[in-house]
Amino acid sequence: GCDASVLLDDTSSFTGEKSASANVNSIRGFEVIDSVKSEVESLCPGVVSCADILAVAARDSVVAFGGPSWTVQLGRRDSTTASSSAVNTNIPSPLMDLNDLISNFAKKGLSAKEMVALSGAHTIGQARCLLFRQRIYNETNIDSEFATSLKSNCPSSGGDDNLSSLDATSP
Repeated sequence: GCDASVLLDDTSSFTGEKSASANVNSIRGFEVIDSVKSEVESLCPGVVSCADILAVAARDSVVAFGGPSWTVQLGRRDSTTASSSAVNTNIPSPLMDLNDLISNFAKKGLSAKEMVALSGAHTIGQARCLLFRQRIYNETNIDSEFATSLKSNCPSSGGDDNLSSLDATSP
């Protein structure tokens, strides 16, 4: 989230976002943020939040993949708590169709254009076969070459945790 709550590990007082069903076995790279935070802390102790590091890293990732750049407003504060249930009720399902996604984002005050931008950013990296198998084997509105390339790593059954890129330009 915008407050880096996704970085928090579960504690005795809350179950966080890392282990929420929408994120488990999906969201990765925490060690990269830990490493950046350690370096920044060695130069500027207590000044830069993990939330700002995440925001800058997100922007830089988009730029590295050939997308646009933008000025990142800094000054976010890190969360001290997180909610697995909030994630499970607010993150749209990867199985939603276009109309459901538009409706889901509209409920949060976001336009279809904003939904496309946020969803497109989520194609950077990899996803588990479990989350897209139905589409590559059953839908006809997907580029056939791309679907075939995904099938090579994602069999019609099994291999749920196999990872594949959702964008042909992603490594």
